[in-house]
Amino acid sequence: MYTAMRKGMEGTVKKKSAVLGRDADFKKTSPLSRLPGYLTVQFVRFSVGVAPDSGETVARKILKDVKYTMKLDMYEFCTTELQQKLSPMRTKFKEQEEKKMAQKAKLIAEGKLLGPKLAGAAAIAKKDENVEYEPFQFEDDPTHCRGDF
Repeated sequence: MYTAMRKGMEGTVKKKSAVLGRDADFKKTSPLSRLPGYLTVQFVRFSVGVAPDSGETVARKILKDVKYTMKLDMYEFCTTELQQKLSPMRTKFKEQEEKKMAQKAKLIAEGKLLGPKLAGAAAIAKKDENVEYEPFQFEDDPTHCRGDF
């Protein structure tokens, strides 16, 4: 999935080069300079290719199973400026995940975690009830992007 997304954000553009005096292919990349609060991604099970016998462009259906991850990390598709803005919050989320994993490891060591069922699940669920949500916009975003219309 990441490979297809990366391929969709890259391309070649044919332009007249003043230095070369002829048409040249330029590689174009389109990194994201801003991430929305919700990102819609369209999954397609078709690919475009060239027919070997006629050389025509044809659409082909992908028949094999396609696996998609439940989480989509768009960090690598962002500009370096946006990555710098996202880094502090990514660090915070990683610390939270490490705390959860340490708590789970502690419960396993104490014998309170047996398979998929958790004896101390009520205690963890109670802690999760008081979740604080972080804002998903930056201070320099335009007001129409922040949700306060």
